[in-house]
Amino acid sequence: MRNILLQKDKERLHKEHKLRVIVLILVFIFFTVLVALILLTPSYMVSKYKESNTLEYANVINKSVEIRERNTFVGLVLNDTKIKLQLLNDDKSGVSFVDIIKTIVKNKTKGIKVDGFFYTKNTDNKDETLITGIASERGVLLQFQKDLENEDVFSDIILPTSNLASDKDIGFSIKAISKF
Repeated sequence: MRNILLQKDKERLHKEHKLRVIVLILVFIFFTVLVALILLTPSYMVSKYKESNTLEYANVINKSVEIRERNTFVGLVLNDTKIKLQLLNDDKSGVSFVDIIKTIVKNKTKGIKVDGFFYTKNTDNKDETLITGIASERGVLLQFQKDLENEDVFSDIILPTSNLASDKDIGFSIKAISKF
């Protein structure tokens, strides 16, 4: 019984066997992919949900950062304004900045041009005001210094001698220390 089948039948059977094995492998792959898809669907849904939540959370954070940056700028402006208002407010313990400015303006003569005031409130209660400007002549600048020294508002007026080097158009800086 060795070769009962004809060669033609053997080839046909061999082809059918190959076809059955291929179909079996393809069916196995199909079911494997189907089971994998069924098992991965919940994970995919959870991942999509977390992604949408993360994007929404990122948008909320970006908006809050933008709002905070705007508020920070507004806060800085408000703090700066508050400090300036406190500086101009009457100080019960000493001389107010407004009084200092009024005194300087009152003693300013025709030959003095004041460019700026730089006020420093020290912890030892000696407030300092730096007055900068231009004097037309040396004598006018010395008279301005003497007028400020005669005022009760200031305890000391410091005019550096380097300011007296020129005869005309003298750039000066006078340090005025306030009294209590």
